[in-house]
Order: sequence, then structure tokens, then C-alpha cells
Amino acid sequence: MPVKKKVPISIRTQNKNKRRVPLFVRILIIVFAVVFIFFMIVSLIPFGPYTQKPKESTAAPQGASESLQSDDDAQNYIAGLLDQVQKEPGNVMLLTELGNALFDAGKYQDAIIYYGKVLEITPDNNFVRTDMGIAYFFTGDPERAIDEFNKVLEMDPEFKHAIIASAVVYEKTGDYEKAIEFYQRFLEVAPDDPSTTQVKQRINELQDLLK
Repeated sequence: MPVKKKVPISIRTQNKNKRRVPLFVRILIIVFAVVFIFFMIVSLIPFGPYTQKPKESTAAPQGASESLQSDDDAQNYIAGLLDQVQKEPGNVMLLTELGNALFDAGKYQDAIIYYGKVLEITPDNNFVRTDMGIAYFFTGDPERAIDEFNKVLEMDPEFKHAIIASAVVYEKTGDYEKAIEFYQRFLEVAPDDPSTTQVKQRINELQDLLK
């Protein structure tokens, strides 16, 4: 039996041989679609953690924290890293990976602790400081997040990860003018970044909100 070809919803709803969808239902569908697209656009903008994880580490358990398949895997991975850190408390790669694993597990306060340990050893590590700022934001402290991003940008005014993170935090806290400023700054320093299309769209949408 031949398979029926699916017809787009917009055409199906106008098919005279089928019952039309009530107007209020269509309006609700449109509203939900707009909201869904908005959140999809925001989610496409890169937002940490940005730390460059080591390609190889004989001390860390095999695998990377972002590839874990379950909560049990994450907890086991974190436990393994904690054991290694106790043996090598000054190992920057281990401390960084532990911070990343805790961040990925949503344990932002704990991630901050280990990111802080990394920065005690390498205070000019802009990737880790940016990640720590993002973790502060997720703990409900956007002011401290911006402080950390500013420290990064004082050392490297073109560090794109801190710039885009600043833009997102300003947007999330309702400071649309500052958000636009940092989104535009991001486009200036990273014109070839894959997220530029989404960033430009966010700028246009925020400018519309300010009208």
C-alpha cells in the first residue's frame, strides 16, 4: 500500500474535506510557536562552561564530563576526580576538570570552589574565570558574575567568551541597553563566530523592546 505523503499543517488546516481548527486554537498554536522560537534562539547563544579541557590526562579518569550519560555516571566521575585531586591538590588540569564536572552536574557552588583553586594557581586563566562568573550567575549572583567577566576583560578586552557571557547576563537581568552593547562588541571581536546570526537577531529583538 503506498505511503501517504505528509502535508504541511498550514495546508491541512485549509483542506475543505477536513474539519477546520477553531480560530482560538490556531492563535494559541501561533503564540506557543513564537515563545518556543524565542527560547530556542536564546539557547543557541553560547553560554559556558568555556574552559578548554585538556585533550589528554593520565591522572583523570577516562572520558570527559560533558559526555556522561546519566546522573550515576556523573557522580562516579566526580568522585574519581575528587580522589585524584586529594592526591594532587595542585594539579590545575584536575582542578579544572573537576570544576567543569560539577558545573555540568548543576553543582555551581562547588564548581566555584574548584575554579577558585585553579585561579589561586593561575590567576590569569580567563577561561576558568569566565566559567566561574557563569557559575555565580546560576547561583543567583549576577553582580559577582559581571565582576568576574570584567576582570577577564581588563586582562583581555577581546576575550569573546566573557563578552557574550556579559551580554547574556545583562539581558537576563533586564538591562537591555548593556546587553545590546556587549552583543555588538561580540560581533566586532568575533565576526566569524558560528553564533553571529543568533546574536544579530537578539540585538534586533532587544532594540524592538526598547522602542
